[in-house]
Amino acid sequence: MMPLHSSQLPSFHNEGCFPPSSINGSYGRVHLSLENKALWEEFYTLGTEMIITKSGRRMFPSCKVIVTGLNPHSLYLMLVDIVPLDNARYKWHCGHWEPVGKADPHFPSHFYLHPDSPAPGSHWMKEPVSFQRLKITNNTLEQCEHIILHSMHKYQPRFHVVLTSAHTLTLPWNAVATFVFPETTFMAVTAYQNSKVTQLKIDNNPFAKGFRENGLSYKKNRGKNVRGTEMVKQGSAEETGCDPLTDESVATLQGYWSLH
Repeated sequence: MMPLHSSQLPSFHNEGCFPPSSINGSYGRVHLSLENKALWEEFYTLGTEMIITKSGRRMFPSCKVIVTGLNPHSLYLMLVDIVPLDNARYKWHCGHWEPVGKADPHFPSHFYLHPDSPAPGSHWMKEPVSFQRLKITNNTLEQCEHIILHSMHKYQPRFHVVLTSAHTLTLPWNAVATFVFPETTFMAVTAYQNSKVTQLKIDNNPFAKGFRENGLSYKKNRGKNVRGTEMVKQGSAEETGCDPLTDESVATLQGYWSLH
């Protein structure tokens, strides 16, 4: 994680450099596209949810982009940050998300700096750029390792391409291009609310292979996880405002939650 804040990104003024932002990843010669766009769109139609924990949790689907149009010999940094989509707090109420009030104050945005940065354009363009190590958390004491988010708030990841003139991470940078993909928006949660989202993650996440092959394999260890299951029940009931989840639904959530 790069311990920088959004306010530290310079304004886009330099002639002949990148544009300040681009929706859906295209502007001039520089183009970013989602490598796993179809999967993101599947989740988007359901309302993507991402688990946040105190220790930090990786996102699934992960952020992975294909970059073209860079100067092969110039040096670039690749970063991601995550910003609020709106100014509302939400509740999962009887099958859908509802705004229930004003959003909590957003924490100053940290950036996840891709570990290969800085690198020449040829490096970034030779294969998809993966940000799968990025972790999100609700730990307000976290200083720089993970991106801090609020549960029950909507967020938008942003991808930044930064042109730099030397092997350095110090400011100022020459130019910044920001790319946004609307299908990557998600709701931060501490427990999955939409069972269809849970199932889609089980079907597509390689770390959930055991669930696909063995069905509800969590039953083998269910007796060992009674306390954890009760925590999922309590958290789900508090966040939804509806009736508590059934034992079967809770077991599915708790079992997948332990994997991802």
